[in-house]
Amino acid sequence: NPAGVMTQFVAPNVDSLNDLDPVPGFAGSFVTARAITPGVVNVANPNAIPSPNFGFQKAIVAWDNAGGGNGVVTEKIFTNSVASFEIQAYIDTNDLPVQSNASGVQFRGCENTMYGLLGTIDAFTNLSDVSGTIIGTGTTSAFNGAAGNTGVAWYYEKVGVSPGGAPVSEKLYLIDAKDGGNGNSAGGTEPFHWNVLATIDLSNTPSGWYNLSISVDAMGNGVATFNNQVFTFTTATGLVGSFYVGYRENLQEGSVLVPSYARPATFAPIPEPSGLILAAGATLGLIRRRR
Repeated sequence: NPAGVMTQFVAPNVDSLNDLDPVPGFAGSFVTARAITPGVVNVANPNAIPSPNFGFQKAIVAWDNAGGGNGVVTEKIFTNSVASFEIQAYIDTNDLPVQSNASGVQFRGCENTMYGLLGTIDAFTNLSDVSGTIIGTGTTSAFNGAAGNTGVAWYYEKVGVSPGGAPVSEKLYLIDAKDGGNGNSAGGTEPFHWNVLATIDLSNTPSGWYNLSISVDAMGNGVATFNNQVFTFTTATGLVGSFYVGYRENLQEGSVLVPSYARPATFAPIPEPSGLILAAGATLGLIRRRR
């Protein structure tokens, strides 16, 4: 924790930065967080998207444009006390087409995006499979293995059309990755280790900017929000870790390793975030999910 300890992560306003400038306060396993103008296509922004809500002109993108996976963490960490974040994230729900490698072999593509706290992000953000449709029921567990993601996170899993015609899936999961382990719900060489705390089907939801938050108190009582939906949960006590962002794609169009329709982890601040911070001993029964 070279920058010290925090109780709330507030995403910085990057409107004053130039496109591709590194965002202060982050470190990346391969590439750190960078500033982009969402409507301007460049090496860090593969396609034009609308500007964030609340009048912000720029956003933060966290990925390795060379392809593969990348993890980004804050230089400040949370310790065993109140921990929270609240951001707006761009979620692309457009269906992924059938993919093909340089030899013309077709396969089912996917994108995995994570925003989490009180844990770590796998350096490669290797593929997880909460839906059980990416890696499947073979002999392989999720590639994250025992050294993968930990803590509590919003995890967006986008699975494309298969060569055999299997339907697409765009789901947002609230997951407690606990101390890591297999993230493939179809099984594999070890049991599924993560706890799925909530599932939101976004297949009929338009692409756009959505508010995401997670808050956990010192006793492990948690609240998470997706726009106006509220979810309560409990997790372990004594957790320590960063705010983290991960993105991994398994996409390809022939010789093009990262197609222009990829949407890496893209987020921006929320003015005066509420944080939904829980005081120790908060009565979770007073908080109900809003529909």
